[in-house]
Amino acid sequence: MSGAQATRAADVGRQAARRHRFKLRDELYTASSLHRVQWCGRRRTGQQVSVVSGLRGAGFTGVAYCSSMWSCPVCSAVIRQRRAGELEAAVTPFLLAGGSGLLLTLTIPHSFEDSLQTTFGIVRDGWAKLRRNSAAQSAWERAGVVGSIKAVEITRGRNGWHPHLHVLILTQAPVVGAQLEDFTAAVQAAWIAGATPPGRSAPSAEFGVNIQTLHVRGRLDQGRLVRYLAKVQDAAGQARGVGLEMTRGDLKRGRKTSSTPFELLEQLRAARLAGRGRRYRHLAGLWREYEQVTRGRHGILWSRGLKARLGLRDVTDEQLVDQSQNEGAEAILHMDPFAWTAVCRASARSQLLDLAEAGDQLGMVRLVRALLEAERAEHEAVWAELQPDAAGLDDTG
Repeated sequence: MSGAQATRAADVGRQAARRHRFKLRDELYTASSLHRVQWCGRRRTGQQVSVVSGLRGAGFTGVAYCSSMWSCPVCSAVIRQRRAGELEAAVTPFLLAGGSGLLLTLTIPHSFEDSLQTTFGIVRDGWAKLRRNSAAQSAWERAGVVGSIKAVEITRGRNGWHPHLHVLILTQAPVVGAQLEDFTAAVQAAWIAGATPPGRSAPSAEFGVNIQTLHVRGRLDQGRLVRYLAKVQDAAGQARGVGLEMTRGDLKRGRKTSSTPFELLEQLRAARLAGRGRRYRHLAGLWREYEQVTRGRHGILWSRGLKARLGLRDVTDEQLVDQSQNEGAEAILHMDPFAWTAVCRASARSQLLDLAEAGDQLGMVRLVRALLEAERAEHEAVWAELQPDAAGLDDTG
């Protein structure tokens, strides 16, 4: 495959993924319990919406976005991709300069009867208690911990909701041998104590805490890193790096017996299209439960001062989404409220962006005009049905 063919194939794949995300976001117009998510990419901020071509492809300006990393498939993709980039940009030089790290996964026992509010709360409080645990704090100091990046991940399976943590712990030097054993024992004990509320089963030392090192014998062990971090692969079959694994929960697929949140949303959409009302209502209830529990929560959290130490500027999720639309943007088509409403009603936003990226401005104009004409014809048909039958009118006064 030539370079041009590879680029074209990548563009086709990216646009197909975008169309899929847009379809899922359209589903949230009726399925979501969050107003900002319902109207994401749909509500105008002024009297004009523009299609723009920027450094990262085509997009829309003059539209409000929800900037939800948890609930919106479109905003989540933008935010998580940028977070992955900043994590890799900061962590890679740290490791190459002689730093090291540990990859920590923390889970809890859970059952089908547990609400997400319950299990999410146990995981959240368990981590807070672990960080306050004096023995764990001493172990962190002995290990030379510089800081940590915590990512929360949630799946739903046969045993109900499964929130868990992935934590990248950066250390000044490799943690191996007796020092690693000491660190592992302290973390296990602190997690078991902190994540076991009264009346609940305790996490096991074997399955509740998993720690893997990034360095072996003083050098970066790429094989071990890939085995842990590249549990999922991209469309080309390439293993993802540390940033993608830590941040791109939206790209992951659940195991055979579990689903990620956006897979639940896919199932919800499929149930609606198939007319399976009972299943749709069940999945809608699960989705809204997930939305309400994660609302306002941090999905990715850096320990205090770590970003500054690694030379990163703090940027909000809202700023990341805004940058994705406006970075190097040049307006190529303007739409008034009537045209934008027609585009949204026809779910043609992704189609319009595909045409913009192909440089087909005439095709964009034709598409919008056709949608406006279809809107006009529909309204005229409805209006005609509402008019009284002329033959039945008495105009004699």
